Amino acid sequence: MNKVIEIALAEVGYKGKKSNSQLDNKTANQSGKYNKYARDLDNIAGFYNGKKNGYDWCDIFVDWCFVQAFGVEKALELLCQPKKSTGAGCSFSMNFYKKKGRLFNAPQVGDQIFFGKAGDIYHTGLVYKVENGRVYTIEGNSGNSEVAKWDYSIGADYIAGYGRPAYNEEIKPIPEPTPTPADPDYTGVITYQAYAGEWLAEVNKCDSSDEGYAGLYGKAISGLRCKPEYGEITVQAHIKKGSWLDKVNSKNYKKNDKSNPNSYSGIYGQPIDCIKIKSTKGHVDYRVHTIEDGWLNWVNSKTETGTESYAGIYGHTIDGIQMK
Repeated sequence: MNKVIEIALAEVGYKGKKSNSQLDNKTANQSGKYNKYARDLDNIAGFYNGKKNGYDWCDIFVDWCFVQAFGVEKALELLCQPKKSTGAGCSFSMNFYKKKGRLFNAPQVGDQIFFGKAGDIYHTGLVYKVENGRVYTIEGNSGNSEVAKWDYSIGADYIAGYGRPAYNEEIKPIPEPTPTPADPDYTGVITYQAYAGEWLAEVNKCDSSDEGYAGLYGKAISGLRCKPEYGEITVQAHIKKGSWLDKVNSKNYKKNDKSNPNSYSGIYGQPIDCIKIKSTKGHVDYRVHTIEDGWLNWVNSKTETGTESYAGIYGHTIDGIQMK
C-alpha cells in the first residue's frame, strides 16, 4: 500500500499534454489530455478495451500507479478489474469494486475515492491520508489537467464512495465522523444560471447532458449567477472587448431576477469572454465552452494568479459554463 502511495505522490505536478509529445516531461507541452500514464497502459496488450490516450485520465492515473507498484496481474486483482475492461472510466471502476463487495462509505488510506452520485461518477483519485474528519487525496486530471493533492470533508455529499483494494497488510478502519451540516468545509451542490437573451433554466449538476451545463451552444452568454449549498461564492465576468466587472456575491442570488444588477455578473447584450469564481469553503472546479474553441480546460477556484486563475480566452465568446 505504501508503495503505490509513494509512486502517486512522486507524480504530483505532472501536467497533461496538449499533444502526444513530451509525455515524460512533467511540465512541458501542458494543458491537455495526453499523458504518459495512458501511453504506458495502452502499450500493455489487453489492459483496457481500447486505446485511452487523449481522453479524461483521472482513473487511468490510479491504474498506472498500481501497475507501477505491483505489476499488471496483481494491479488488476487489487483494482477488481478484468482484462480488456472499461476500467479507464470512473463509473465502471467503482462498479468493479462494488461487485466484489469492496465499496465502502468510510475512507482508509490506500482507498480509491470516487466523486459524483449514482449514475454520474465523474472523477477519482487515491487516498493517502485520513485525519481530523478530512480525507486527503492525490488525483490525476485534476484542476487544469494535472496531478495534484486535495483534501475534503469526509461527509461531503459529492463523494460517492471508496473502492478498497485487498492489500496484503492490515489496515485499521477509520470511523466516519458525522459532519456538521451548519458549517461544513465544502460548497456542496452548486446551482448556476446563465443569461443568453433570457435567463435560462437553473443547473445544479455537471455532465454531458443538455441539463449538465448552463448556456445554449451558439448563443453568447452575457450574464451569470451561481450559489453554493454552503458558504458563499463570488463570480466575476469579463466583457468581450471590455474589462473585468465587479465581483458579485452568491448571497444576492435570485432565480430569473432581471432587475437587480447585484444578483448576477454581466451586462445584458454584451458577450462574456472570461469568468473568475472564488469560494469561501472548499473549492470550485469550473470551465467554459466558447463558440470558437469548444470546451476549455478546467480551472480551480483556489488558483490566484496567471491565466489559470480564470476560465476563458479574451475575445472568444462564451456560450456554455460548467461548475462542480
